[in-house]
Amino acid sequence: MKSFRWMRRRMLVFAVVSAPVILAAVGWSGRAGADGAMAVGVARGGAAKGYATGFAANQANEKAARASAVEGCRKTKNSNADARSNCEAVTSFRNKCVASAVDPKTGTPGAGWGVGPSQKTADATALARCRATAGADRADACEITDRLCDGTAR
Repeated sequence: MKSFRWMRRRMLVFAVVSAPVILAAVGWSGRAGADGAMAVGVARGGAAKGYATGFAANQANEKAARASAVEGCRKTKNSNADARSNCEAVTSFRNKCVASAVDPKTGTPGAGWGVGPSQKTADATALARCRATAGADRADACEITDRLCDGTAR
């Protein structure tokens, strides 16, 4: 009889001690499990005719992140209606960074985006894509216009 009571007490103590640890882990995983997404809209005729981007980070799930990114893209003020109407999610991510780069001169085709484990990597990818579409005479004009990190990424 004594061993049964002793075992119940141990289990009760274990449950009382373990509960906060389990709850903390569940709470932390919800934060670490946040999702992000990026949406891009390109006007008919290419980026030279219009380019829009939208980002979302730390959303509850991928679906919410993609919807928020598209909504943000459709509200881009420095673009035109044609580009905004073509917004669609191009990538989703978790604990990563994104960036968008464009050639700021009106009517030029330079535009690109990137995703990476750090902001530096995402910026480099976005600039490389922009330079590839800008052409040799405008490649150096590309610049980062927007950037964002999700979750624990920096």
